[in-house]
Amino acid sequence: MSDGMRTKKLCKSCSGEIRVRWEAATECPHCSYLTFYKECVHTPFDKDREVNLTEIELDMARVVGGSRMRESRKSGRSNMHGLKSRDQEIDFLGACGEMAAAKYYGIYFFPSINNFKDPDVAGMQIRCGSQAGYSLIVREDDADDCPFVLVTADNISLGQFTVHGWLFGSEAKANPKWKRAHNEREAAWFVPRFKLKTTLPPII
Repeated sequence: MSDGMRTKKLCKSCSGEIRVRWEAATECPHCSYLTFYKECVHTPFDKDREVNLTEIELDMARVVGGSRMRESRKSGRSNMHGLKSRDQEIDFLGACGEMAAAKYYGIYFFPSINNFKDPDVAGMQIRCGSQAGYSLIVREDDADDCPFVLVTADNISLGQFTVHGWLFGSEAKANPKWKRAHNEREAAWFVPRFKLKTTLPPII
């Protein structure tokens, strides 16, 4: 079946249905397989893991993100891990992800500044992606014994997020197939969402 330039095919890695668009190499959001297509449509949103942030919570995340951005610039940490440019939206997104994870797990969100590699929420590191199809990213200097939680923004302006699951840093680093460089940045482990644990992290 064809839809303009798009054709329905199966992902070569996970066999899920995708819509192929021969424009650029793009990562499959379901299994991280890198191939030439634009969209992957075989991973529906899990309604049970959706979190909605209120306008007040979004305003709070904006304040936290702004404070983190200013402190990062002061300490010279604004462009870590090969990041070429950084703006307040990155820190805003991170604060939103932490708040969404705390809300999902029923934990009080206590915002922090300058904690860097310390846990974000109740012993967990929260990684928030700006798009629904993103994988969990774990880096070389991330703690092996810390749970890393993936949150993605479904619609950040409306405060809609999804908590996909978690994995220990050591578990992510144990799979060499997940490690690769991206956008000229240093290599990291990109864990597919379907490989994440959906149980409660052990620290909760």
